[in-house]
Amino acid sequence: NVFFPLFTQKKGDEFSFLFKKVFYYSLSISLLLTTMIAIASKPFIVILFGSGFELVALPLLILSFLIIKELVYQSIDSFIVFREFSNKFI
Repeated sequence: NVFFPLFTQKKGDEFSFLFKKVFYYSLSISLLLTTMIAIASKPFIVILFGSGFELVALPLLILSFLIIKELVYQSIDSFIVFREFSNKFI
């Protein structure tokens, strides 16, 4: 995680505030990207690869929702690791 050095310097309420802020912005960007992919998947595929590949739009749409799943999973995992790390050295 890119924010690991920053998170390790924060304790208590600062840690919680920073984690919530990072999670909020990451989730916002992920939802925006997922929505854009969901709306534009078929035109994007047709423009990029031609009309013979329009069936690929459905798998792209399904896979785009994994962006949100991965963000939530990685955030929860990072939160647990950072909590254990900070509790160990406090």
